[in-house]
Amino acid sequence: MASLLKHRSMVVFFIVIAIVLATVAGGNVTVKEGHIQADSATLGSGSDFVEIGADIDSDTTWDGVGLNEHGYQLVLKGRTPGTKQEILRYGDSSFAFTLLHILARNDNGVAEMGKIGCYGGCSEQGGALPYPMYIYIGAQKSTSWDNAFMRIDAMNRLGLGLADNCRPNYPLEIGTSVGDISVYTANKISADGYLAKTSVFDKSKDVWNYIKDANYYFSNGEIDPRKFYGYVSYTITDYSRPVIVSPGTEADDLPAYSYPHEKLEEVISLDAEISLLRQAVYELKQQNEALQSQLDELRAAVEGE
Repeated sequence: MASLLKHRSMVVFFIVIAIVLATVAGGNVTVKEGHIQADSATLGSGSDFVEIGADIDSDTTWDGVGLNEHGYQLVLKGRTPGTKQEILRYGDSSFAFTLLHILARNDNGVAEMGKIGCYGGCSEQGGALPYPMYIYIGAQKSTSWDNAFMRIDAMNRLGLGLADNCRPNYPLEIGTSVGDISVYTANKISADGYLAKTSVFDKSKDVWNYIKDANYYFSNGEIDPRKFYGYVSYTITDYSRPVIVSPGTEADDLPAYSYPHEKLEEVISLDAEISLLRQAVYELKQQNEALQSQLDELRAAVEGE
């Protein structure tokens, strides 16, 4: 009797194993309030999020909240600060792949928000290791390694809006603009020197119509940029007047905004102002030379009497 029961227990055991294997092969493995242990790393599930990485003390905090209670759907953890999360991919002559593909979903389906990826090369000779070219970041549907908006190359040079397949040549290189403005800052810019492509004065205009006393450039007690030769205006998005498209409904679901309003930006082009002053100095020089010539003639006439 004992032998029969033992035999039946073995049969049941193998049936259970077969069912488990079939389930794993045919669908997902769900871990609820448990862990899958692999050496020192863990893959575990809380009530509403998954954490991947080595176990850490429960009192370790991030933003003042225990990591095990933070509530993000996916938390990557290292055993100690600075531990790398490694992603590997095989490449023979070059490699370009997405490290993070960001998607958003609503009742209408899924839309691509952007990608963060890596592009590099692999030498086929000499047994050299793969080498990085740049990391790319883009927030558009067609984002890929060759047309991403942001690229950080292997020399830590940052390029924004560069042409396809181009990499930055300077610590910061910008290849796009709004109107003719590539860099805007709300405060002053300081530098030891400036290298700039400049302009020349429009000689169809009278340079002296733009050289006035300081009081001329004020209107109602404020500087009026329209009175300057270098006056430039263009339309920009008014980010001070956001419109809420949808309010946030969950703890980590932020409100969505749109910015339908625009405003007129009025500024003064410094290169135009420099060209104005250059022309004014030149015309003053011409006047001085003419006056000097007249003075010399008068002096000669007086001395000849």
